[in-house]
Amino acid sequence: MPFELNLDPSDLIIDRYIPDIRPIFPRPAKVRILIVLEPGISPGPPGSGFGLGRVVSYLRNESFGFVNFEVDFALRGTDDSPTAVDIDNGAGEWDFRYRDFRYHSVEDGTPILHGYDELWCFGINPNIHDNGDNQSVKDSEYSSTPAELTVLTEWMDNGGGVLAMGDHNFLGSAMCWNIPRVGTMRAWLKDDNDGRSVPNRTGTDRHDTNRPQNASQDASQTPNPAMIPNSVERDAIAQPLEWKKYSVWSRLVFQRRRRPHPVLCGGSLGVIDRFPDHPHEGLVIHEDLIDFTAKCLHDNSKDEYPTVDGQQPTAEAIAWVSTLPDPPYNLAKGDQPARRFPAIGVYNGHSIDHGRVLVDSTWHHWFDMNIAQLEASDSEDFQKIKRYFQNVAIWLAPKHEQQKMLNYGAFWTVLANPSFEELTLDTPIFTLGGQAIDILGRATSDCLVTDWLLEFIPRPIHDLFRPRKPFPIPEPCWSCPPEELISQAVMGGVIRELLPYRDKLIEKSWGRKKVDIAFKPDEIEQTIQVGVFQGIEALMKTVDENREAMERLSKLTLEAFEESLKTLKVRRR
Repeated sequence: MPFELNLDPSDLIIDRYIPDIRPIFPRPAKVRILIVLEPGISPGPPGSGFGLGRVVSYLRNESFGFVNFEVDFALRGTDDSPTAVDIDNGAGEWDFRYRDFRYHSVEDGTPILHGYDELWCFGINPNIHDNGDNQSVKDSEYSSTPAELTVLTEWMDNGGGVLAMGDHNFLGSAMCWNIPRVGTMRAWLKDDNDGRSVPNRTGTDRHDTNRPQNASQDASQTPNPAMIPNSVERDAIAQPLEWKKYSVWSRLVFQRRRRPHPVLCGGSLGVIDRFPDHPHEGLVIHEDLIDFTAKCLHDNSKDEYPTVDGQQPTAEAIAWVSTLPDPPYNLAKGDQPARRFPAIGVYNGHSIDHGRVLVDSTWHHWFDMNIAQLEASDSEDFQKIKRYFQNVAIWLAPKHEQQKMLNYGAFWTVLANPSFEELTLDTPIFTLGGQAIDILGRATSDCLVTDWLLEFIPRPIHDLFRPRKPFPIPEPCWSCPPEELISQAVMGGVIRELLPYRDKLIEKSWGRKKVDIAFKPDEIEQTIQVGVFQGIEALMKTVDENREAMERLSKLTLEAFEESLKTLKVRRR
């Protein structure tokens, strides 16, 4: 199902003033995505098979409300000159706007990348399926040059988000192997360590994740299972996805709960735990095998994983898939052991105002040929997979666009939802925040809403309340505030600051002509920032009140224990 925060003016409390307020109040975020392809991969339209038409249509044609996506395509070339790019500003929606594109290509003297928020890299070169060596990647005419990477790195360090993937062996490696973060988060080359080495298309080291189509192919149901053909990657049967479980504290005392990474939060769909399958996937590298002290390959003076003000975000694997062993299964490509390997890796650079990165084990999770039958089934599995694509596009957006998503969602939630008509400035902040998160969470997911909120509170406070704490955590923990409580406080502060705007508009609708609704365009954003700090203040007040209560409880408990101990000693005599 699509996101549903597409608010119709007829639903609004103050619908008669929509023409007046739309130019003034928050607008949806606009996220511009440049998808770079290499010859052999199609931009679309949907149904093009070895291409991205369906995924792009899920961004262009779905109604999100809080964000609009604009997608352009670039065809990577072999000429390393930034001025060699061929630009077609009149290109159709499924045509290449740029041909002979390189990362440092310019338009009117400015790097083309500067006009985009996200870069999606879907390469195929060097188009070597089973043989070749690392040098064939590095020497490829499609391999990224130091001049390109200088421009690309600066853009990433200024907030640009990158999505990158290839397939088995060296497919897609040339344009990605030496990009900062990207190059170490996914396997692009052969390596002595299997956890960092690209798997082959054939043989026992391949990553065959195909699942049985029917009972005759299932080794658990048939003593001599039928062969699972390679073509089942095109069916409507998805493979299971194992997700990383982040520990967060529940509002129930002493109880932990588990949540996935925001890109795997499906809102009402639950956790996104399904992927299309494929007979020879690539590999995402686990963080334990990444050298976070390494220097950039194109510039030895720059850190691959930068540190700013003592903060060094690092990459991590957030999801795994697994192969089926042959035997007992009967896979078309032959023998294969059972193995588990990372399928999604992420890097969150927002904590140091850098861009985010996401890598995937294979572009076959994204191609039309692999999702066409899933789409036709319109199953829950398909809805989850589609939501994953959309979540990735949202999560990779720069920090300032995430702020716009929050601004839009918070403001229009106050105006559009009937439940807020009864809420006032006297309503507790946690109640205001809880209701707003519930509404927004149904339109997106509570994980994404929480991600937006926690990104915009001061870093020292943010770090205290994230799952990884800078001090020892007692077990059980009486002093661990639930993440949802923190989110409610911040959102509640935002909503409280926005309620006066709603009230002014309601008064205006009652005919009180003297009510001024000519707010300054940047006033709402400033108001929301004030609300964030109001929420933090309410949270701190609650922490202080609970500290006092815990001190009293501790004193009373100790007194009761000592009294009980005296009674016990008397009885023992």
